[in-house]
This record gives sequence, C-alpha cells and structure tokens, in this order.
Amino acid sequence: MPFLFFFYFAVSKFAFLSVIKVESQNNGGMTHDNKTDFHAIQELREKYTPKMRGIVSGEEAKTIYEVLEIDKRNNIELQNIRDMVVMIYGQWFDKSRDQYLEDKKKGVQAVDKSAEYLDAMSAIICVIDYEKFKRGMGV
Repeated sequence: MPFLFFFYFAVSKFAFLSVIKVESQNNGGMTHDNKTDFHAIQELREKYTPKMRGIVSGEEAKTIYEVLEIDKRNNIELQNIRDMVVMIYGQWFDKSRDQYLEDKKKGVQAVDKSAEYLDAMSAIICVIDYEKFKRGMGV
C-alpha cells in the first residue's frame, strides 16, 4: 500500500508540474476569437448534434473545425481542447443520465438522451484526432 501511495504522489506531482509547464506555453485556454475553450465547446453543443451515429459528415467536421478553431491551434492547444471536450461532454453525459434515472424513479415518462452526448463527443474527438494524425502527433 505505501508503494501505491508513493507512486500516486509521484505521478500526481509530475502531472501537476506538467500542467504548469503546459499552461505557460499556451494561450491560457482562449481561442483566437477571444472566447474560452469552455465557451467554444458550449457553442459547439448548441450548433452540433450528430446526424447519424458513428459517422461524421464533411459538413459536420467543418462545423467542428470552425467552432473549435482546430486549424488555428498549436499542438498543445489541440491536446488541451481534446481533453476538455472529453471532460465536459462526460459531465454532461453524467448529468443527463442522472436526470433520466431520477425522472424514471419518480414515474415520469422520460427519454434517455445521454447517449447523444457520447455520440457527439466521439465525433468531435474523431475530428481532433484526425488533425493530430495529419500533424504527425500521437493519437
């Protein structure tokens, strides 16, 4: 057990120092249009819903590229927005799923739309990972 604690502490400290280094190298989570990454993701949520599960059309990819300004980001910013998409869409999924289960428990007829967040997240990550691949970054 002490080894696991030490390992966790060492990894946590390394991750913390890495975050500090990354934050000093990027634009602080702002897009080139001076909106935060969070606001860009919220805007994308309003503008983009996958039309078909598992397939990203050219039009959908263009929307994702434009709203998240993928082509204007450096490699660190690209990885940061990817991580943030996973985190935020994961939270939206959890909240939606919890609300559905709560409504179901109360006897309210509800539709579980939480999977839509996972579909959107997968599509966005696919577009970002494709850009990373084109740049020769690890995916």
